[in-house]
Amino acid sequence: MTDADELALSSICLPESFATLNRLRRDKKLTKQDYEVLKADILEFVQQIQVLELDYPVIKRSIEVSEKAPVKGMDSIHLATAINWESDQFYTADKQQASAGKSNGLKVKLIK
Repeated sequence: MTDADELALSSICLPESFATLNRLRRDKKLTKQDYEVLKADILEFVQQIQVLELDYPVIKRSIEVSEKAPVKGMDSIHLATAINWESDQFYTADKQQASAGKSNGLKVKLIK
């Protein structure tokens, strides 16, 4: 990912990420100290990249994305954001999201 000229993410990425981290913390799979380190790192990283807002064109595109491929609602927003931003590369660890991204014309890199 470091070869990119510019990095961006959907504004919904942060709430989703922190919800997951807090679930892991509540399930005792992540310590409070590790959570705080990750939180600080993520918030610092996000200041260095472009956060793309959820707006009507993204919502409209997310509907089109879900019409072309089976995809979860929030995933359709991530994909629509990338499509509307004309992303050169879309990174995901989700196989279903990767497949939907490819079906919608994105160049997808599946992270393992």
